[in-house]
Amino acid sequence: ETTADYLRFLSMANGSLSELRTQLMLAQRLDLATEATLSRSLQQTVSVSMLLQSLRNALKSKLAENSRSPFPVPRSR
Repeated sequence: ETTADYLRFLSMANGSLSELRTQLMLAQRLDLATEATLSRSLQQTVSVSMLLQSLRNALKSKLAENSRSPFPVPRSR
């Protein structure tokens, strides 16, 4: 698998995390868990989201570096 594939998987993971966040908010509205539990869980989704975004940014940067040609690209004026 390539870096681009891994970036797609990370994007899917972020989508799944958003779904989880939605389910936690629904559980909160329906009083299915304590406020403390839901608050902690929602905070964990924020932390995981930040980790995923950091990893995606690092991989995008790596991908951009690897795609640079060692030869100058002519630019028109």
